[in-house]
Amino acid sequence: MNRLIINKYMLKQEVATFDNGTVLYLAEDIANGVSYFIKAFKGGENSDAAKVRDYFYVEAKKLAHLNHRNILQTIDFFEEEGTFYLVQEHVVSYRLGEIINHHSGNKELPTLHVIKQVLKALSFAHSRGVIHRGVSASNVFVAKNGLVKLDGFGASSQMPLEAGTGANFFAAAAYMSPEQIVNPKEIDHRSDIYSVGMLIYQMLTGAPPREAGSTIIQLMRQMEEDIPDIRGKLPGIDPDLAEIIHRALSRSPDNRFQSSDEFIAALERYQHRDDFARAEQEKMAKAKQRRRKYALRGVCAAVLLVVLTWGAWYQFFAERIETVLRLQGSNTIGAKLAPALAEEFLKRKGAHKTRREAGANEEEVRVVGSMGGTRAWAVEIKSHGSATAFEGLGKAQCDVGMASRPIKKEEVDKLSALGDLTQYGSEHVIGLDGLAVIVNVSNPLSAVGRETVARVFAGEAGSWKDVGGNDRAIGLYARDDKSGTYDTFKSLVLDKKKLSGNAKRYEDSNKLSADVASDPGGIGFIGLPYIKSSKALAISASAAGSAIYPNAFTVAQEEYPLSRRLYMYVPPKTANPLVRDFIEFVLSDEGQEIAEKKGFVSLKVRTETPVLPDNVPAEFRTVVDGAERLSLSFRFRPDTISFDNRSRRDFDRLIHALDRQELQGRKVMLFGFSDVSEGNKSKEVAEQWTKLVAGELTARGVKPAVEMGMGSIMQLAEGGTKVGKLRNNRVEVWLSRR
Repeated sequence: MNRLIINKYMLKQEVATFDNGTVLYLAEDIANGVSYFIKAFKGGENSDAAKVRDYFYVEAKKLAHLNHRNILQTIDFFEEEGTFYLVQEHVVSYRLGEIINHHSGNKELPTLHVIKQVLKALSFAHSRGVIHRGVSASNVFVAKNGLVKLDGFGASSQMPLEAGTGANFFAAAAYMSPEQIVNPKEIDHRSDIYSVGMLIYQMLTGAPPREAGSTIIQLMRQMEEDIPDIRGKLPGIDPDLAEIIHRALSRSPDNRFQSSDEFIAALERYQHRDDFARAEQEKMAKAKQRRRKYALRGVCAAVLLVVLTWGAWYQFFAERIETVLRLQGSNTIGAKLAPALAEEFLKRKGAHKTRREAGANEEEVRVVGSMGGTRAWAVEIKSHGSATAFEGLGKAQCDVGMASRPIKKEEVDKLSALGDLTQYGSEHVIGLDGLAVIVNVSNPLSAVGRETVARVFAGEAGSWKDVGGNDRAIGLYARDDKSGTYDTFKSLVLDKKKLSGNAKRYEDSNKLSADVASDPGGIGFIGLPYIKSSKALAISASAAGSAIYPNAFTVAQEEYPLSRRLYMYVPPKTANPLVRDFIEFVLSDEGQEIAEKKGFVSLKVRTETPVLPDNVPAEFRTVVDGAERLSLSFRFRPDTISFDNRSRRDFDRLIHALDRQELQGRKVMLFGFSDVSEGNKSKEVAEQWTKLVAGELTARGVKPAVEMGMGSIMQLAEGGTKVGKLRNNRVEVWLSRR
């Protein structure tokens, strides 16, 4: 095919054509050279164009929210000249249907490996109210590393029947549940369970349950007949596995597994039953030995000893603990947040109880979850500072690196063998924090400039009297050199100054805060959750700027001068399948709620009516009169027009927030601000930022009502500097009043 340019994509190759007229292309983003799959489909000659268009955008927006490692990710969607386009991530892989046909049936272990990942994808989709409706071998991609991606959700495969030929309704007839055949509009998630049962049957036997026939005959037989027992085609199959498949394929939804998680649990129990049985036998044998040993002692004493010994044996010997995740790095994240996230993650993976076990020192902990029987999973957390995150990743000592600062260029280069750790999917902003400058509550100062803080910590002011306080000696408290908190402080505050040698250094955030709180002359810097009984000072970015207190909104906007992002880094080619699941949980609403409970600022979208500075242009003041500002602003990679990794995810967060009842019906207004100081050029750059954001939102079905480039007004940091560019180049999002 001749290469065509559609929107911002170049169509390079036609990959496949589907029964419903959808064409799959391999395409490339012209701006950054990244490859994508693009599905193109028309509404059909007899369709109601408006109805099809509405349906497409509703379904496409749902797909944009399905961000899961086992779901083929939707990146973009748009309409052009009556054709609808769905842009999805490109995966170098094979379709499962091709694998089955080529190998004529799969063995049990790889089959269950694929099926469990398909079920994880469905579990995530079902939790967000999305039913697949078309699970089949043609919708499952299997990469060479074993990663499975489920495709076929929503817009391109589930268009209304009157929108096309209707062939898509019959394309996966062999996988359809009886209730889907009778009334496809009135089904629930259990219909997908049935389809997975069909899929596992085909993978194990190499063929569908029934001989091929016309589509109508297939549909009629599935409505009226039970699926033949798999043992008829596969006599050697284990009866327990056969029973699991039989249950999944029950004609009555009430008799099937009631959720994907229940289906996964049944497969896990089947695969590990020998371990359970062996552990149970060992437990019984040891119990019998202990009863004999203590039988000659008094009845009461014997009963007591058996109970105590049994409990100790079970706790320390019978339980087989498998370390499934290793986290290393920032103490800010690892001290409180990471253990709380690990506990809830293990519970969601099936742990019925969790506990924390102390490590070699205060900065190390192991979170253990009892998974049933003698099985237990553990998450190992070592929190010795952000620098150790990248050391650990480089030495394969951890799966996830925790950092309270972005990775440095030299660290990126050093770890290049792992892949680009700055790319989307490897660098994850998991929350926000502010570096609070803390003093004793008796200190009369309430606000101070950033330059003054730098002078104090460089040792250039020995008394509080030198900086407007009382006549008392200053005591300096600082994090150690390995800490991301210290790295951030050096970057945002000290700049070219050096920390005074008189400062007391700490590895533990809690200890630093406690010591400042007990020293009337003390001053330190710390993450927001560790302010505790100390007092935080308001900070101004410059002598002429307004002092801003650290709080949830000013930090979420990244306008508090000492705000910072918290990161988790994952190698692009990680071999641990739980790593992506963990990251997705951390970024979910549930994970963000845990971050809030631990004192950090979550990435959830908030609203506020800010007080505008006196020097704001009248035009801007008029437009936003009565409007509310959202807590997110879109920002860009330094010296590029590419969105940074937080902003790329913020588009989905914004779309999700606009679905909230209290925000529905509000008009979106975008205002761009630039770091450029030259008059007209400043406004042109700001307008360019704004148009980029507006284009991304429009592609997701949200058309901004206002798009204004404001130029270099309302600067948040000193212009022309590295920090200034990161903060000043932004697009703010406002919502009109109702």
